[in-house]
Amino acid sequence: MTVPYRRTAAFTLVELLLVVVFVGIIAAVVLSRSEPQIAQQLNAAAEVLASDLEYARQLAIANNSRYKVVFRTSSGEYYLQHSGSNPALDVLPLHPYLKNSADAANKPIQIGRFSDLPAIGGAVDLYLVETASSGTTVTEVEFDTTGQATGAQDVRIWLAAGQSTSRRYIPVTLIAATGMAVVGDVTDNAPKVAVTFVPLRGDTSGM
Repeated sequence: MTVPYRRTAAFTLVELLLVVVFVGIIAAVVLSRSEPQIAQQLNAAAEVLASDLEYARQLAIANNSRYKVVFRTSSGEYYLQHSGSNPALDVLPLHPYLKNSADAANKPIQIGRFSDLPAIGGAVDLYLVETASSGTTVTEVEFDTTGQATGAQDVRIWLAAGQSTSRRYIPVTLIAATGMAVVGDVTDNAPKVAVTFVPLRGDTSGM
């Protein structure tokens, strides 16, 4: 007697990736449901950023390619972009709140702005992106096909909120060896901005 074949339901790649995104959004909402204090704003924003970094990491693993997140501290935003060699992957999956756009070369990007997230409850600035060991400023992080960061050093992304004596900061550290993002503690100590700039992925040839 043969047993009839039953098709097993499975999650699609897009569904799995959207779970990562929604976890970050839900965390932001939960953290900011009460009065939007500065520490709560920073924690919520840091959780969203960590979720977006994990989203880029999972895209790299799932599509066996490279993806990067580029930071624009001057405008307080960051964007996701496919950086691998397969042009078929340049068009990014739809995202609940990252805004579709294009870079100067007309290559698709998805932009993230904390101001687009009402659950944050106030202004959060993208303050500084630096290597964790030397404090050298960088502008992007990239994930390879294994989910690891292509740069050799851990990268610390600082967010800030508040004014004057109420100014507070929180770090999100990307561990290079694993590609995982870790949210740190809120502090009132401003990180020192380094004067040296090193391009991403450890390329120091132009220095």
